[in-house]
Amino acid sequence: MLQTLTMSTDSGLGTFNSALESGERLYPNTSNEGREIIRRDLRTLRDKWENYNEGLNETQRKLESSRMQWSSFDENFEQLEKWVAESALQLKNEEAEPRNTLQEKKAALQHYRVCGVMLH
Repeated sequence: MLQTLTMSTDSGLGTFNSALESGERLYPNTSNEGREIIRRDLRTLRDKWENYNEGLNETQRKLESSRMQWSSFDENFEQLEKWVAESALQLKNEEAEPRNTLQEKKAALQHYRVCGVMLH
């Protein structure tokens, strides 16, 4: 959609310039009051054209920024999935016997912490 707008902007520029030239050609055959109306209308047309282009450029910048953020998110998510899978596999392979004493539980916790650090 945005690409279509960008491409139509090129043809729109030709139409815009043609409208300006046509309006300016009317000056010699128009009364002073009519010339002022034409000038005002052409100024309004220029302002709207500039606002349109600024809005389109801003939208393109925001879209590109969003694409880059999404790409970064995808990469981080893939890394997280890989880490979770590796951690689950490693924990599954660990002996799952219950620890009875606090000392044994602390040692098991320390072991899991070390494993978590090694996976990063």
